[in-house]
Amino acid sequence: MSSTTNLVIETLTQNASGSHTNFNKAIYALDALSQMSVKSVSNTATTNANGDIYLVGTSGSSDFNGHNNKIAYYIVETSPDTIAEWRFITPKEGMQVYVQDKDWYLVYNGSSWLPLYEQSLNAHFLDPSVGMTDGTKEYTL
Repeated sequence: MSSTTNLVIETLTQNASGSHTNFNKAIYALDALSQMSVKSVSNTATTNANGDIYLVGTSGSSDFNGHNNKIAYYIVETSPDTIAEWRFITPKEGMQVYVQDKDWYLVYNGSSWLPLYEQSLNAHFLDPSVGMTDGTKEYTL
């Protein structure tokens, strides 16, 4: 029996249920969203490992093309057939995410990702290379 990467939720095997494929897709999405922590904000995937989760920037390319501002998660499923692919979730207003490589918390306001807590970003406000502005404190993906 296989399981999800982050929460180790067991998935259904082939013929265990007539709807095993749809059920497993839902379980993988739940696994990606629960206690959401992404590796990075990126316009393209830098790794393709089972369980990788990224926040797609505003100019998605390659595998992320057409998925701007979405949550991207990579799954490798081996039963019954091997599937290795990026899947995408459209964020809902109020969703929160921790960005591992920047130590940032962001919240989705319905159209863009913004800092959740200013204190988690204070060290970055004066660094234009990370997309922050001192006056508006907006985060640019």
